[in-house]
Amino acid sequence: MVARARRCRWLGLSLLLAGAAGAEPEALPQWQLRNQVAVRANPFGLFDEVRVGRRWPLFTSPHWLLAGSSYALSLNASVSPIFARAGASVDVQLLSFLNLSVIYEAGGDFGTLGTVQSVPSPEQARFSPQPLLGATTLLDAPATASGGAMHQLIVGAYVNLHLGKRVIVRSNNRLVFEQLALPAGQRAFFDPNWDIVLPNAGFISVNDVDLLVQPCAGLRVGARYNLTHAFFSSPAAATVATTQRMGPLVSYQFFEQPRAPFEAPTLSLVVNWYLEHPLRTGPVPYLGLAFSFRSSW
Repeated sequence: MVARARRCRWLGLSLLLAGAAGAEPEALPQWQLRNQVAVRANPFGLFDEVRVGRRWPLFTSPHWLLAGSSYALSLNASVSPIFARAGASVDVQLLSFLNLSVIYEAGGDFGTLGTVQSVPSPEQARFSPQPLLGATTLLDAPATASGGAMHQLIVGAYVNLHLGKRVIVRSNNRLVFEQLALPAGQRAFFDPNWDIVLPNAGFISVNDVDLLVQPCAGLRVGARYNLTHAFFSSPAAATVATTQRMGPLVSYQFFEQPRAPFEAPTLSLVVNWYLEHPLRTGPVPYLGLAFSFRSSW
């Protein structure tokens, strides 16, 4: 009886998590292209990111845990009115619901709009409220606006669980190392991309957790929670080290056509209210709108 109960529990778990990889695995190897254009407010941002690479199969197993297991090597580039970056990445679809990745990018911040600002120490970072949904986030003196060369390394772990046919849980974890060419004596800076003050040549962690329901084909409705934390050695930097926000997330995939030049066009909207932030807590939410698609051949 005990053995039968254990088998039943394992079968139930298998059925619960089955489909974590989403669609049926595609034929590999193949070339892949992914592109995303996004605009946001509070803070303002406009981004275009493209990634092109080659994907190969990793394991050949009929087990659902290894469905779609593969690895890819890619070149990536991103551009916005305030920065341009390019680099390379490797990602491994280790399990049907787990993807591990490493991304390296180098480029420059233009210094436009005064959005990249540095301070001698994080304790001296003081936010100055701005109009237009926080369109330009500035720091009070002694902050110095600057642009220049930068590079960053992003190590990621992405979990994508399909609980039955309707419920999806996702967690996008990233550990980021970033270094800018700052003026002499400046040891911390505000990064408008991550919307946080961080130590130069230091680390931040970023995690987006989504809980989604798919009521019909293509439509996903739910909520997103974001936690961003900068690792400072000084306890006095705690007031600027962490941001949190949460709110609804809606996305719609218009169609999916494998091995096509235009696959899975998807429109996503995020409306998040800040739970913790040096500047942005209040009634005005974070707004993000993105359009993405992919190609394979």
